[in-house]
Amino acid sequence: METVPENELILHHYSQSPFSEKIRILLGIKNLKWRSLEVPMVNKGRITSIWTGGYRRIPVLQIGAEFFCDTELIAKELERRFPTSSFNATQLSTIGGEFFNRTLFNCITVGMFSSKPTSSMLEDIDLGEFFQDRMQLIGDAANNQKVKGKNWRTVKNQLLSHLNTCEDLLGDGRKFLTGNEPSLLDASAYAQFWFMKRLGIEEINGFVQIGDYIERMASFGHGRSSPISVADARSVAKMATLQSDGLEYIPRSIHVPRNETVGVRPEEFGDFDVMGILKGSTFTKLVLERNDSDLGRSVLVHFPHRGYYVRMASKL
Repeated sequence: METVPENELILHHYSQSPFSEKIRILLGIKNLKWRSLEVPMVNKGRITSIWTGGYRRIPVLQIGAEFFCDTELIAKELERRFPTSSFNATQLSTIGGEFFNRTLFNCITVGMFSSKPTSSMLEDIDLGEFFQDRMQLIGDAANNQKVKGKNWRTVKNQLLSHLNTCEDLLGDGRKFLTGNEPSLLDASAYAQFWFMKRLGIEEINGFVQIGDYIERMASFGHGRSSPISVADARSVAKMATLQSDGLEYIPRSIHVPRNETVGVRPEEFGDFDVMGILKGSTFTKLVLERNDSDLGRSVLVHFPHRGYYVRMASKL
C-alpha cells in the first residue's frame, strides 16, 4: 500500500463528467499536483457516496478526512490553499457561473434525455442503467417542468441563443470571458462547451469564437495527476488528523444552532439528505461532522450555503 500525505488533493471524479472537467481545468490553471480517484459514472456502489453520507454528486475533493462537495466550494478551497495563479473565484464569477452550471446544463440534459445524442463518450456505458440513475437523481423533475413537455427541437433554439450570446461576448478580442486571464467563470463555461463536444451535440460546431476559446482553455491541461486506489484513499482518511472544534460559526448565517443534528440536500436535483452534526457555518459554507462506519471514524463534510437546504433532523 502506498504512503500518501494526508494533505494530498484527492479528486473523486469520472472522466465523462462536465463538472469534474471544471475542477480538472482549474487544477490545470494552477498546475497543481493531485491524485485521481476514478469512480463509477452511476452511483451504485460509489465509495464517495458512502464516505460523505449519501452525497451523490461528482466531483468531491478529499483532503485527509475532509470532503468538499460542490464545484463552487471546491474551487474556493483550491483558491484559499493555493492563491498563486489565481482564477479569480469572486462572487461575480460564482453568480455568472450559475448560468452555465444550471441554465446551459439543463438545456444539454434535455438533449440527453430526449434525443440521447450518441458519441464515443457513451459507447462503453449501459445506457439503460445510466438514464435510470440520472432520473433517480433529478427526482420529480424528470416528470415535470425540467424534462416533460420539452423536446430537443424546442430546447435547441434556447441553446443556440445562449451560444450566440457567448460568441458575441468573445468576439471583441478578449481571450477569456472576463478579460485576458482565465477565471472561475471560464471554467464553468468551458466545462459545458466541452460536454457538448463530448456528447456530439453538433450545434456548437458553428461558433468560431467558441471553438477557439475551447482550444485556449484546453491548453491549460489538468495539472499533475496520478491515480490513487480506493484502499489508499481510505488509508489517508483513516490516518488523518481532524479538528472539528473551533470551526468558524456565525449565528446569523444559519437558523440552526451549532452542534445540532441536521440534514443537507441540494435544492435542485437532490433526492438525499446528508446527515451530520453542524460544526461550522459562515455566509458561504457549512460543515457537518459525521461518523462513518466504513472508515471507522468521524469525518467533516463541507457544503456551500448557496444551492443547498439545511433542516434540523427533528423536522425531516
